[in-house]
Amino acid sequence: MDQAVVAGEIEVRTVGWRARHGTARYGLERSMKRGSLAAMTRQKVLDLYFMDARCKLIELAAFLDRVDRAEGDADFRLDAFRQAMRHLGDGDSGRAEAVLRSLSDPTEAPIAQAPGKGAVGAWPGK
Repeated sequence: MDQAVVAGEIEVRTVGWRARHGTARYGLERSMKRGSLAAMTRQKVLDLYFMDARCKLIELAAFLDRVDRAEGDADFRLDAFRQAMRHLGDGDSGRAEAVLRSLSDPTEAPIAQAPGKGAVGAWPGK
């Protein structure tokens, strides 16, 4: 996402994937200032974002199908993923934060040594 500072506000422009495949393809090039999403109508939000969300939902379903077909035991990440998905049906406006928090390490104390080389995307709960 390309950002430019304009009179103390951040202006977000449609670039990258969405510009190549999404809204720009339909002539919906846009530039919006912070806070204007709240002023959008529900119909406008659906018009702009439904196809992207639909694609991601299908990708999630395909991921879960692949996991179900695979042999062997799952680890903590699948449990965390399924727990995070429960927040999607809550009906609260804070779903994104709830999903992020459910996948994140809630501890505040630093650890002596990292358990591995990189992030794994979910907290094992230990």
